[in-house]
Amino acid sequence: MGAVRTISRPGARGQRSRPLRVAFEHLAAGYPVTIDRYCSDTRDDRQSIMLLSCAAWAAQRGAEVEVIWEPESRRRGAAADVVFIVLFSVAAYALKNAIEAYRAQTDGCIVVCGPHAVSFPEHCYRAGADAIVKKCDQALFLQILDDVGQGRLQRSYATTRSIDRLPHYSEFQARGFVPAQGFRNALASTGCPYTCSFCTDAETNFSTIDAADVVADIASCDEKLIVFNDPLFGLGEHGKAIMHGLSGLGDRYAMGFTTSSALRQPEMRRLFTDAGFVLLEVGLENIHADYAKNRRSDLIDICAQCPFFIIVNYIYGLSARDFEQETTSYLVELTEKCPNVLPMVFVPFSLPETGLHQDHLAQGRIFDPSYLCIGNEILSMRLPLQMTPADYYHRLDALNERLYIDHNARMREWVLTHPGITPDRRRVMLDIVRRQGHEEDAASAWSAAISRAAPDDFRPFAQDVLGAAVPDFAGYDLAWKPAGDKT
Repeated sequence: MGAVRTISRPGARGQRSRPLRVAFEHLAAGYPVTIDRYCSDTRDDRQSIMLLSCAAWAAQRGAEVEVIWEPESRRRGAAADVVFIVLFSVAAYALKNAIEAYRAQTDGCIVVCGPHAVSFPEHCYRAGADAIVKKCDQALFLQILDDVGQGRLQRSYATTRSIDRLPHYSEFQARGFVPAQGFRNALASTGCPYTCSFCTDAETNFSTIDAADVVADIASCDEKLIVFNDPLFGLGEHGKAIMHGLSGLGDRYAMGFTTSSALRQPEMRRLFTDAGFVLLEVGLENIHADYAKNRRSDLIDICAQCPFFIIVNYIYGLSARDFEQETTSYLVELTEKCPNVLPMVFVPFSLPETGLHQDHLAQGRIFDPSYLCIGNEILSMRLPLQMTPADYYHRLDALNERLYIDHNARMREWVLTHPGITPDRRRVMLDIVRRQGHEEDAASAWSAAISRAAPDDFRPFAQDVLGAAVPDFAGYDLAWKPAGDKT
């Protein structure tokens, strides 16, 4: 579990004179991390089912619980015995400032959790965390609360256990943990069944949540748009059972991840449609990789048949052939023949704490291993051709401009005229089109900041990008060591 860190406070040992006070915050980035989820005009998609579940477990244990969504508008976790901060690395530049704000309000413990704690544990400590949590379940979380209460907080926590049951969303609402947003996140499985070398979830045990319970959870709350945040819908019978259940509700609309293999199955396409899916995300990844299954043109034909939006992810620059006309022609054909496809073009980067990251380090491919390069996505790997970051972004911008020219208008026309889209689904999808058009402006500003900062040699430049993209970035203490600094 890691070294024990003893924290003393009045009532920490023996019989407590009051309930434990616990605060939670999902730390969010102040720049356009991604444009692939068009859920809300008024809020970022900051819901975290694990954060909310831990908050519910703490409340069930008898703790006083606060979930903080707008930390700048009120006091942060005042008098909390323990604060849990959950974040992805895209928000890590704000971590030290957030911790210092909590230190000014409370002498309690500060615990950092989530993907950033998995990928960059040392940065969490440098930013001031008392402890980190990598993978967690209910038993481990309650152990952490006990350790806090008894003044014996450990430096690091993790579990390999999977989770097969979570509190219902209606409990989060009843306890006042989530504001109304017009959508809700959902999990139908935890962990991951795959062992991909590029993923930090590769060693996390996979478990499904009972299909009837998932559907009952969705039916019990008043949010109509459901965003699934797990890989369930490429995994066979359990995903099908969830979709059959959603079809029976009749008034819910969904977004989620799937695979190209699932999309190729007529039964799955029908189930996605009947279950009210309005958007799916698929990894095309790269048509030139040895493992590529998607270079065949039938994927274009299949996407064209689907009466919902499909985000298609492509890693541009993974292969030297990406810079040849073949790649551009394929992506342009995909976009032109499929107005329902949103191409999301990512740059090559290697996430720390993975096997692939270690391979790239050994090969000398990574020129910026710091957390600052993680974020929609700032180039951190040398390219397979003699091409500078500045040259790369010039080509990437030209590709995106070609793919998105007049695309929003074509999406709207497709929604309005597609015979397979019911009036209620049409209303939801037109809202997605409207927000996508709005997000394009933010994405363009982010892209421009990267292009201006991209250098003519392979040196870290993410700090320059964030300086241009994040309001008041100069005021953040990064708690960051430059690449290669081992001190």
